Amino acid sequence: MWRLYVTSALRYPWTLVTPGAEAAAVWIPPGGTELTDQEEDCLPDLLTGAAGAEAAKAILTIYDQLEAAHPEEPCFYLTLLGVHDDHRGKGLGMGLLAESLARIDVLGAPAYLESSNPANIARYQSVGFNARDEITIATGHIVTTMWRPAR
Repeated sequence: MWRLYVTSALRYPWTLVTPGAEAAAVWIPPGGTELTDQEEDCLPDLLTGAAGAEAAKAILTIYDQLEAAHPEEPCFYLTLLGVHDDHRGKGLGMGLLAESLARIDVLGAPAYLESSNPANIARYQSVGFNARDEITIATGHIVTTMWRPAR
C-alpha cells in the first residue's frame, strides 16, 4: 500500500527523503489528492486481492473516516512520515519534518496530519501542530488529527 501512495505522491514536488533513503516525508499539496482518479478506482480491487473482501471493506471504511475529517481549508497534508526501523531514534524523521515545514512556511500555508501513534503527538506538537480531533476506527484504535496554522 505504501508503495502505491508514495509512488502516486511523486507527481508532486513535496516528497523529501534522506540521502540513504532511511526516512521519507510525503506531502500532498493544497488541492492535491493522495491518489490519481485511476488509482482510486483500482483501490478496492487491489485491496480485495491483497487482503480479501472483508478486510478491503474495513480498510475502505477507515479511509472514508479519515477523508471525512480532512479540513476544508486548503493545506499541505502529511500523508506519510516514515523511518526505517534500523534508523529510528536518530532524529531523521523530525529533521525531514522540520525541513518540510520550513518550505511550507515560506509559502504561508497551513499543514495537516493524522497520527496513528499516540507517542508521536508530543513530537508533532513540538513543531507547532495542535490536536484537532480524534477518530475511533472499528478496531477501537484512535487516530488523532492535527493542524498547524500558516506561519
